[in-house]
Amino acid sequence: MKAIKVMGKIDERGHLTLDQPLITNINQQVEVIILIPEISDSDRNDNNVRNTEIQATKDKIKQEIEQFNDEQLQQIADFIEFLKFRSRFSQKSRDLH
Repeated sequence: MKAIKVMGKIDERGHLTLDQPLITNINQQVEVIILIPEISDSDRNDNNVRNTEIQATKDKIKQEIEQFNDEQLQQIADFIEFLKFRSRFSQKSRDLH
C-alpha cells in the first residue's frame, strides 16, 4: 500500500474536499485516515471573540434596520436574496469539483 499526504477540508455536510487532485488510478478503492487537530484553549478563546463580534454586528444591524424606509428595506431584502443565490451557486460549483 502506498501513502499520499494531502491537505483538505471537511465541509458543513461532512464531505472531505482535497486541496489538490490526486494523481492515481481512477475508480480505485482507497483507505482514508483523517487527522484532525484538537482545538486548543486559545482557539476556543478566538472562537468566543469571533462569536461575540458577530453577535454585536447582528445587534447593530437590527438597530439600523429600524431606521430604514420601505425602499431601503426592499434593497436589503434584494441583497439578502443575492447573497443566498451566490451561496447556493458557489456550493454547487464546489460540488462539481
